[in-house]
Amino acid sequence: STAVLRSVNGVLAVLCSIIVYEIITHLRPALDDRKATLFAAVLALYPLHWFFTFLYYTDVASLTAVLAMYLACLKKKYLFSALVNESP
Repeated sequence: STAVLRSVNGVLAVLCSIIVYEIITHLRPALDDRKATLFAAVLALYPLHWFFTFLYYTDVASLTAVLAMYLACLKKKYLFSALVNESP
């Protein structure tokens, strides 16, 4: 149903926010958790991302995959990064 498809995007948007938080804390370890959370929330509420979260498009899923791939590369987990990048 439409509600289930849109809820998938909602879950992916939350996952995307968590990945952005992890990227921020990895790139700037001196930044405190409160500011890192604020930065992740601001990026998650970016108008294009926020708009497409409530529609069923692949934009949120593809952004989550790209961010997960980037985080895996930052953590030097190259095999996992390649697996995330692999499309069916």
